Amino acid sequence: MVVLASGAVLAGGLAATSSSFAAEAPSSGCADVEIIGARGTTEAPGVGRILQPVAARMTAELDAAVRTTPLDYPASVNYGSSVRQGVDAVRVELAAIAESCPDTAIVLMGYSQGADVMGDVLAAMPTGGSGGAMTRGGMMGMGMGMSRGEMMSRMRERMAARAAAARANGGGMMGGGMMARMRQRLANAGGMMGGGNDGGMNGMDNSGGMNMAMEPGMMQVEAVVLFGDPTFTGGEPFNAGDGQGNGIFARGAGNLGTFADRTISFCNSNDPICQGRGAGGGGGGGGHGDYVKFSGEATEFVAGRV
Repeated sequence: MVVLASGAVLAGGLAATSSSFAAEAPSSGCADVEIIGARGTTEAPGVGRILQPVAARMTAELDAAVRTTPLDYPASVNYGSSVRQGVDAVRVELAAIAESCPDTAIVLMGYSQGADVMGDVLAAMPTGGSGGAMTRGGMMGMGMGMSRGEMMSRMRERMAARAAAARANGGGMMGGGMMARMRQRLANAGGMMGGGNDGGMNGMDNSGGMNMAMEPGMMQVEAVVLFGDPTFTGGEPFNAGDGQGNGIFARGAGNLGTFADRTISFCNSNDPICQGRGAGGGGGGGGHGDYVKFSGEATEFVAGRV
């Protein structure tokens, strides 16, 4: 558990367009905590206007070296395709961190479409909008994302780059922290190894698909922070804020599986995205744009998890 510092630990370097910001990593090149931030629809590349101040507060107040990496994905109005590409991009980042920095605690953070992306990464069953007021596929056109070959190629590139940087600075490949996390996750999941058709412990399910909880980096995800999630589902134990209803693409209860205990999802009652079209406010303002106020609560939640 990381305690909150009494004052800012680090200063400077908070440009939203940088590939990572706000932390001087230790000599190994690995941060204690790495935040992957996914911005909302049509926000400029970076972590976006909602997530940037939240990440900055976490960097200042967590008693740890924190690095924030903006997710490289379209965040476009071609919603289904954009979300799919976002999910693939998160998986690439997670694999790269697992390879080069296995003891780094990972925080997944997303706003609006970015929250949808993070939820899809973690969900026991990716949402197609069937439980909501409209379907993502029907409204926007569901994209197929990268092919498996393309994704594996990107994973190898990102892992090689991160591993080279870590080795150059004396970083290791598999630390005790990673092994402890793996043992704990397996205990929590009832020994979920996803032994595939080849009988190996390779994170594959019986249909040949990837078991998400066993993909590279998933064991290192210690906290998930969501704001204004279109897939928000009322009544979930990790919900926060005064929103009680369902979002426009409600995911359905229980679909975050073993990650529910390390997730917090903020939703305002006047947010028409996480509370449906009947809620007040506007898509770019009103309730949907009013989430920086939760930065303190989000920081305390992450401090209790990493």
